Amino acid sequence: MMVFNYRKNKNYFLLRDFEYSQILYDMAFLVQLAAIATNNEIPKFRLKSIIKAAYSIDGYSTIISEWLNDIKKETHLDYIPSSRIKKYLMSINQKGTIEELKNLWTPEVEGCLRLRSIRGIRKKYLAQLFYKTKKTKSIIETIASSCNVMPRDIHRIYFLENYGKWQSAHIIPPVMRFLNQIAVATSKRLKWKIKGIKDAITPVTQMFAVEICSKSFTFDESYIDKVINHCPLFRLVKISDDKYLIRHSMGWSFTICIQYEYESAQTLNELILKLDPLVQTIPNSIKSDLHMHTIWSDGLTPISELNEILLKKGLEYIAITDHSRSSKIQNGLTPVTWLKQAMAISKLNVREKILHGLEVDILSDGQLDMPKGILNCMDIVIGSVHSGWGKNYIQNTNRILNAIESGYIDILGHPTALLYGKPGVPDYYRPPVNANWDLIFQHCARWQVGLEINCFPSRLDLSYDNILKASHAGCWISLGSDAHSKSHLELIKFGVATIKDIHNLKLLNSLSYVEIKDWLEDARKLRKRIPISRKVGIQLELFSSENKISTNSLAGTINTPITLPNGSTILGFDLTAGANKKTGVALLKGNEVKTTSLLTDVELINYIEETKPDIVSIDSPLGLPGGEDSILREAGIVREAEKDLSSIGIPSYPALIDSMKNLTLRGIKLRKIIKNLNNAPIVIESYPGAAQDLLGIPRKQNGLNYLRDGLKQLGLTGQGLKSSSHDEIDAVTCCVVGRFFEVGQYEPMGIPSEAQLIVPSYPILQFNQQPVICISGHSGSGKSIVARYLAVIYGFHWIRTRDIITSLIKKDFDKIPSEKLKINFNKPITEEQRKKIGIIILKDYNQKPIQQHLQKIIFKTQRPIIIDSIRSISDVENISWNNHKLFKWYISCPDSMRIINLKKRNNHKAHTLGEYSDIDHAVIDLRSLSDSIILNDGSLEKLHWAIDDVFFSKTVELQRKIN
Repeated sequence: MMVFNYRKNKNYFLLRDFEYSQILYDMAFLVQLAAIATNNEIPKFRLKSIIKAAYSIDGYSTIISEWLNDIKKETHLDYIPSSRIKKYLMSINQKGTIEELKNLWTPEVEGCLRLRSIRGIRKKYLAQLFYKTKKTKSIIETIASSCNVMPRDIHRIYFLENYGKWQSAHIIPPVMRFLNQIAVATSKRLKWKIKGIKDAITPVTQMFAVEICSKSFTFDESYIDKVINHCPLFRLVKISDDKYLIRHSMGWSFTICIQYEYESAQTLNELILKLDPLVQTIPNSIKSDLHMHTIWSDGLTPISELNEILLKKGLEYIAITDHSRSSKIQNGLTPVTWLKQAMAISKLNVREKILHGLEVDILSDGQLDMPKGILNCMDIVIGSVHSGWGKNYIQNTNRILNAIESGYIDILGHPTALLYGKPGVPDYYRPPVNANWDLIFQHCARWQVGLEINCFPSRLDLSYDNILKASHAGCWISLGSDAHSKSHLELIKFGVATIKDIHNLKLLNSLSYVEIKDWLEDARKLRKRIPISRKVGIQLELFSSENKISTNSLAGTINTPITLPNGSTILGFDLTAGANKKTGVALLKGNEVKTTSLLTDVELINYIEETKPDIVSIDSPLGLPGGEDSILREAGIVREAEKDLSSIGIPSYPALIDSMKNLTLRGIKLRKIIKNLNNAPIVIESYPGAAQDLLGIPRKQNGLNYLRDGLKQLGLTGQGLKSSSHDEIDAVTCCVVGRFFEVGQYEPMGIPSEAQLIVPSYPILQFNQQPVICISGHSGSGKSIVARYLAVIYGFHWIRTRDIITSLIKKDFDKIPSEKLKINFNKPITEEQRKKIGIIILKDYNQKPIQQHLQKIIFKTQRPIIIDSIRSISDVENISWNNHKLFKWYISCPDSMRIINLKKRNNHKAHTLGEYSDIDHAVIDLRSLSDSIILNDGSLEKLHWAIDDVFFSKTVELQRKIN
């Protein structure tokens, strides 16, 4: 057992991170109520920054106090507060509050804050209580009716007749700080009794009492005043029968008094050791932490730092389990982002210390939120429910049983959904879900699915009683900190404290890395042999229609990590619009980059002439909507480039939105000047944020250090990476885009007349046979969106049938008359001509010219290919596929959506589907001949998910990595 001495660990008594966080949450909440009550506009931007700060610092450590007191440096923080937030934190540290919050504080305010714990309560009713716009009784009755809660329960909470339910972890360290200050004030060695707090894992649901055990000490109000002066988050509420009622700013209370009996009294050191797991060390028997999140989803820490910290704590390995795509607020990973994360992990040279998995959402019917081709590849899969629990006992039970019988989950995460507190509402309570847990435990034992003890103090789920039941049923148990920041990594100690008295527990965390790999492999083999008793599925069934029996899919493996291609000198500009703000500039030679900042266009041009780059990559729109030299009102404010980028799920600002207009005009002017230089370099448009997303690099919003590290992982070196300027580091990313453009690993967004935006494209998978996906579907069904998604996101080589037709027309122009196709056209080639000539090639030549052209491209291409689109099976008949394998996808789209899409494509000119009947007639037969049908009948996100699901469930079987 660790020997803890608080006299040598004075940092233990500093304010905890959650104490700062809660005051920020309270202020944000009350500012909203005040705005609603006075009919003023809610300051959303300001509130967003306060809430983000509160969420980011929330935890159980003293890191914020240590930083504010210059004990630790800024580099120790996951989140670096702004100057305004730091000012708030300093005020809390010194005064126990924020001036703005202090000015709002009334008894009614306290009541409103307590009422946050009621699920579904509306702020407009709390605002009425806030300013007493009506009689309190009337408002309480309205609240009760809207929340389906008894008025007397609302009344008890509002008037503090109900104590609430509190995590002991929120209470113990502050109380120990209070008791320590009493000892300091009295200069005596005191002993204590605490009644009403059982241990570190049992919630506190009623008033607890602290007794000072001393025969010679007289305790009075003067001591309380001294203590509160040094513990400003506490206040004296009342004195009664020699007992002092003390309340903490979070809302929980306790009584303190003198007790002259010494029996069972403990020193402060003994109390801390008994009640606070955070002062303990992690036992040597615990080899791992099997649940944590990183900056890839809603965590605050990069994988490299998590691994480094945990290994220092003596753990052998960790499991990286970020959220999956249905957890949108948590920035859940899609299949592609998970693959890019896998590539990033492979660069760390600690692969044998990491289990790379995912916390996959269990959907309402028990299906899993990832295609099986991805799930099969993961080292470990945690299946968790994050929303949608109902009151129906049978439905809740079946939801979990279906997920277990999918055969793809290894651990059931925070199984019963129990909660004591949530961000901003520390006394929130959610009871365990109503389900047949005995049956679920039996199922987990049979299917060898581990049950998690989520070690976050707000959860500790499974509870102690359920751990005993699960263990008796023969289940394996898993400990996971569910860490979202560095400070959360200590929380696994709460799980250790939970199981310390349970014997013969089958604990996954006690297995070595080799042993857990064997356990996972054996468990997955076992699950394949067990007969399924229920209908189960995966996400694929939700997002695609008419799923047929799959053809033999290709085996794929994750590609080698993305690295910067070799090439020539690239210059990057992160252009600014402001006349007095400098532009970030980066110069890339080989792999070495240097940066600077320049103000005027003259300085930028001089720098180009001095450095003589081959390519200049500029972060700014370089063309106008409509493609003209001047702004056309009828062309709108959005270019095709922004539309294309949005179609693959990356938002960007319209080129002529007010905040972008001056930047766009400056970019166009600069581009024209550069093109008129002697030996002018190639000028391209880039967007660092999009490039960072596509290359799996954190954006600067996650922290400049993390962005720098991501660029270093690409292979970049040099002084430029040390820059503290966001603009200069984004200019470095512009250089990276230029290099990918130079070697042909890119896709252009938009059309040349409006200036195309260049984004890098990298194949994320390797195949023994390269897939060729041929897309078909009616006009306006979304074929190009599907093709662009596969080209940009997966790195496919995109073959456009319209480009083939254009090429055939141009080549035909130079042929002798006897070899010419029997087609008539005029220059320039218009879309209308291309459409008519395409019909002639289909009807009169049975697609032979297109087929021959395709054959040549396929022979030359050693990448996966997407063909957009085929109109007849004859397009791909009799082609020698070389080392490629053909897949046929059909995109199905309702007519109503097709009409909307065609109008958008043709600048909102009225069109009927009949105008496309000649083109679409031959396509009808392709539906029945396709391998997969993708339904495009909703949002772009839904379409992207359908593409991912079909790709990994019917086209590619991703092979697990061998360590």
